[in-house]
Amino acid sequence: MSAPASDRPLVSVCIPTFRRPVQLEQALRSVLAQTYPNFEIVVSDDSGDQEQVVRRLDDARIHYFRNEPHAGMAANFNLSLDRAGGELIGFLHDDDRWLPQFLERVVGHFTTDPALDLVFTNHYLERADRLSPSCRQVPGFSSTAAPLSAGCGFSGAHASSGMAAGAPTPTHLHQ
Repeated sequence: MSAPASDRPLVSVCIPTFRRPVQLEQALRSVLAQTYPNFEIVVSDDSGDQEQVVRRLDDARIHYFRNEPHAGMAANFNLSLDRAGGELIGFLHDDDRWLPQFLERVVGHFTTDPALDLVFTNHYLERADRLSPSCRQVPGFSSTAAPLSAGCGFSGAHASSGMAAGAPTPTHLHQ
């Protein structure tokens, strides 16, 4: 039997967004489909036109913030972090999505080894109707962080071009 949600660390999923309503909805739905139950979603909207997406999903775990005035990409990222209330922080770009067990697996590493400050994961690129592993070992790079096996999260992509839509965001850290 698993621990009740209230006994598990709260994860703040920070999603900075700017004028991508279709992708934002897909990203939000991927978080709402997580097997890990104790999370909040912080949507930091730098375009001011994404509120309808959040309202349509009608979930109390989604906290919507409109930036007025427009803050810019880096500031929007920082504002989402400032608004997070969780013990653990996860970033998800508005054009990326997570597989359903992503948070469960990431939080499991933090729970197993409380000394961890950072967990990063592999990701997939979505091309038309298939997922392709995208992570490669960086020559000369060693890490004491806890890498997860491929299959934990994936980056959204433009199906028509096969190109990754922005940098992947499979990194979590302690607040």
